Amino acid sequence: MSERKVRPINMKRLAVQRNEHYEGLGRFIDRYSHTEGFIAIHLWMLCGISMDIGYVVLAGESIDSAVGYIRAICKRKKLSPEAEKHLSIGLDKLQKINVLRNTLIHYGSLFNGHDDPATTTSWLKSDNPNRVVYKLPPDSFFNLCQDLDKLEAHISVALLEVIPSHITGGDLFDSHLQRAWLYKFPEQQKKDRSRRISPAQRRQRKSSPD
Repeated sequence: MSERKVRPINMKRLAVQRNEHYEGLGRFIDRYSHTEGFIAIHLWMLCGISMDIGYVVLAGESIDSAVGYIRAICKRKKLSPEAEKHLSIGLDKLQKINVLRNTLIHYGSLFNGHDDPATTTSWLKSDNPNRVVYKLPPDSFFNLCQDLDKLEAHISVALLEVIPSHITGGDLFDSHLQRAWLYKFPEQQKKDRSRRISPAQRRQRKSSPD
């Protein structure tokens, strides 16, 4: 049996990769903090309370908790179908990004020392069959920041129906809404890979012995 070759680690390339990664990570964490503020302020306004009171009674709400409140309040206020669609799109995407952000914060970034992109996963949670591995190529954090702009636009357009006096910027919303979502989550990456495999390659894989 032939020995498995071990690829040498390019330490200079690894250092550059890590610097680029952490610079982008810092921008993303900062941008995400602004989204947390965006959600908090709009939750306070939906509740009909001033910011002074909001700082007291709703301070420190997690994203998942705040999103739950926003969904429940908007259900009571009976948004139009179009507004409900915008709200669902924005909040669903926010919760997905929130899981990725929390994984990065609690479990950090992993590098294999080669040209492969950095990853993050809940690796300390052993015996977790549903563990998700997020790939973080160099453009990931820029893409995530752009997606935060887009999801905020979806939420803002939805909430125009219930707090119209506060939100402006229709042209800016339009530009964000017309953009595609940029960051590819693991399930999207898997679909993209399957599309790149030709039918002949699929047949070959099925017929090849294990």
